[in-house]
Amino acid sequence: MQFKMSRAFFILVVLLLASTIMQAQTIIYLPNEVGGGPAIIQDESDPAPPGYTAASDQECAQQVIDADPFCLETNWDGICQDAYIECFLANCPDVIVLLPIELDDGPALLICGGDPVPTGYVAASDQDCAQQVVDENPECLDFVWDGPCQVAYNTCQ
Repeated sequence: MQFKMSRAFFILVVLLLASTIMQAQTIIYLPNEVGGGPAIIQDESDPAPPGYTAASDQECAQQVIDADPFCLETNWDGICQDAYIECFLANCPDVIVLLPIELDDGPALLICGGDPVPTGYVAASDQDCAQQVVDENPECLDFVWDGPCQVAYNTCQ
């Protein structure tokens, strides 16, 4: 017995499969340290790659990658990071500075109010001082929140 599929049924099956595939959600991960590797796009059900954190503004990360494929293909460098922060700040009315719980355990992070706080981070108790530190010393945001960053934060308070 031969099964004959109508053209309409075949098109419906193809459209349903395409819809299912297109609904798969991806997340853009950025290296914890600027210059620590390229941005990575992967399925949201997969765990974060070691040394990476999900971009808190996925749309800005995508805009940066679209404008500069180097950021995805080769390395997330200072140019990529600056473009991302510029976009992020323009789209986020309530920026929160996060600090790593352990000194030297990652850079400070910026998130929008209401976004989830990544594991290993806490909101700075003095947001104005934390913002001042990362403004005056971008390495605290780009590379690592270390002793000099913490001293600047402590003396600001």
